[in-house]
Amino acid sequence: MKNRFQEIGIACVLALYIYSALYTAFISKKFNWSFWAFATPLFCLYSMGWYAYIFSINAGTKILPSIMASRPFLVTMICPVIFFLYKAGYSIKTIERVFFISLVILLFNYLFHYFRIDMRAAYFSSDHTVSALITYDEWRGFRLKAPTYVIMILMLFSGLRLSQKGNIMVKTGCLIILATSGYILTIVMSRAAMATVVLAVMIYPFFFQKPNRINVLLFGIPGGLLVFFFLISILLGPIINHFANDWSFQVRMESWKIAWDSFTNNFIFGFGQHSYYSRSYQEIFGPKFFPSDLGIVGVAFKYGLVGVLLYIFFNLYIMYRLLMVNWIYQKYKKKHNPIIWALFIMVTSLFINIILQPGFVFAPGLTLASFSIALTSCYLEEIKHEKRPCF
Repeated sequence: MKNRFQEIGIACVLALYIYSALYTAFISKKFNWSFWAFATPLFCLYSMGWYAYIFSINAGTKILPSIMASRPFLVTMICPVIFFLYKAGYSIKTIERVFFISLVILLFNYLFHYFRIDMRAAYFSSDHTVSALITYDEWRGFRLKAPTYVIMILMLFSGLRLSQKGNIMVKTGCLIILATSGYILTIVMSRAAMATVVLAVMIYPFFFQKPNRINVLLFGIPGGLLVFFFLISILLGPIINHFANDWSFQVRMESWKIAWDSFTNNFIFGFGQHSYYSRSYQEIFGPKFFPSDLGIVGVAFKYGLVGVLLYIFFNLYIMYRLLMVNWIYQKYKKKHNPIIWALFIMVTSLFINIILQPGFVFAPGLTLASFSIALTSCYLEEIKHEKRPCF
């Protein structure tokens, strides 16, 4: 249906936003309604409008196609929607349950289509919306692009939930989800995502499990940075020599150089958001240039220094909010909240992987960030009004 479901999803979010904002405007005055009603739309206006304007100047094209190409930012409207629904009477447990069920549906939806679709035929399809669903390389073959964040969050959630008390039905369900997620990972083999999630899980008990562990983290950051730059200085040369004849590595290095040169010429706001319906990056910089594959350098290319600073700020801000709620939940419930913990590990892994993959500038990452802010806001609001909140 040529991404029509994506458009329907955005339309549903906007309709829910209008309804929930108007409803809570009449029933409650115990929170900063104006901030929740206008902050996210202003963020969307800036992200969509300003960078479309920047691209129209740099590329000499019309602004409207670039605005439309930025419409994934509209999914951030789910953030005020969730908070408004909470203020309208939805419990936090209901919100978490809907979120969890949605992820499970996406998980099995992927598996269904993986066995349904003819990968080779789809990859060579003349319809771009069909061919874009499939990716190919020599060692992994044809693969249906997977909802990686969904898989990782469900693996983290089900793994933790299995270690907690629960009846046999809950344990069995978590085991099925864990096994299904693991099976899909053997298909997609997203090495960087898997490695950073594992690393995030490993460092959690040392630096984040309790509030006093932050002191260890702060003490270790300078030493960690020194070790990191020392290893880079030693290993960078051998790595480049090892992959010197690798075609994909050569393309990536050339793209990095193009992106960095463009960033130095458009330092503050970058080159802006392109559109395939006006002029694409590939028409301007070459057929193999895709800034989405360049990590934080790609963010700098598209959004400039302002975009990089905003990206890092929101990544750290969301980590901080999830960590605070995680600690508070442990204080009152004497156990982890599986969803909060899974979201924290996922966001931490995205920060670790910032050099290779800027997750928060795409629809899945924007949804993850928006839901994290909304859910933590619901928890913090309940804590503010209840001495011992009943989560």
